[in-house]
Amino acid sequence: MSQPDGGYAYTVNKAFPIAGRDAIVRNVIRQDPEIRVVTIEIEGQPDFIPPNKKLVRVKHIKGFWRFRPLGQGKVEIVYQVHSDPGGGIPAWLVNSFVVKQPFRTLVNMKKIIEESRLPDKKFEFIKEAHEK
Repeated sequence: MSQPDGGYAYTVNKAFPIAGRDAIVRNVIRQDPEIRVVTIEIEGQPDFIPPNKKLVRVKHIKGFWRFRPLGQGKVEIVYQVHSDPGGGIPAWLVNSFVVKQPFRTLVNMKKIIEESRLPDKKFEFIKEAHEK
């Protein structure tokens, strides 16, 4: 795997009727230089910043994004995350979020890519499938 890079992300989710949640995750980006698969590892960092007293801090998040080039401009995306939102949320509500949230995330990612709203930032260590 090539050199890791990444950073931290802070998110806030509010979903009536439950208390809002906040989360801090560390992202580590790597690429396999042989097959060009890019993996973004996601891990919660609940103590990175002080808690917001108005929100429930998500203490456990672990997962990954995997981008595998298929050729002809196509990419297979695998998105897998395990999280415990904490705070006693009813199972039916958690289960509805588990199904809807990944789908919405991928739909919004597609929309952003199609609208070319992405910044021109590139990671020098990531090579396109056609690059040597």
